[in-house]
Amino acid sequence: MLVDALWRHTWPHDRLVVAASRLIRDLDSRAPGKRLRVHANRGLAGIDGTIATALGVADASQHGDELSSRAGMTRLLVGDLAFVHDASSLLVMQGGEDAPRLQIVVGNDGGGTIFDGLEVADTADATAFERVMRTGREVNIEAIADAFGWGYRRATTRSQLEEALTDQTSPRIVIEVPLDAEQGETDVDTE
Repeated sequence: MLVDALWRHTWPHDRLVVAASRLIRDLDSRAPGKRLRVHANRGLAGIDGTIATALGVADASQHGDELSSRAGMTRLLVGDLAFVHDASSLLVMQGGEDAPRLQIVVGNDGGGTIFDGLEVADTADATAFERVMRTGREVNIEAIADAFGWGYRRATTRSQLEEALTDQTSPRIVIEVPLDAEQGETDVDTE
């Protein structure tokens, strides 16, 4: 439901940045073709600099050359681990800089469920797998957003998520969506 809603509310004049997480795989398997700019970091860095990349894409689109699309919204779809890993990039507007518009949509499954899809998950001892591969943690996403001066919304229903995605009043916002850690599915009411 999360990736479906995000894809549906992102238009050709918008930009989408997707973190290296379970969510990029979900989006890739579910999203139909659409004329849309989608960016992602790949390679050795993995989740390093994901928020910084999204800020760069947003900045280039809003302050770049005449060929860039200044309209629209830049959205980042990111898992909670990638969000926490690059949280310091939320520090923008220092020294009078104009921070770009960005919605950061955090799918929060409590950390590390991407590793459930690896072959080792089928053969490893469950206790050892949990200890070594999972990076479970509890972190207050709202407190992180607040500490860096970003808006925050928690979407626990489909209507709350869609309302947050279409709200253009906050130029920089973190939208947290709780996910079911066992299945990687949205843990929200389908209201």
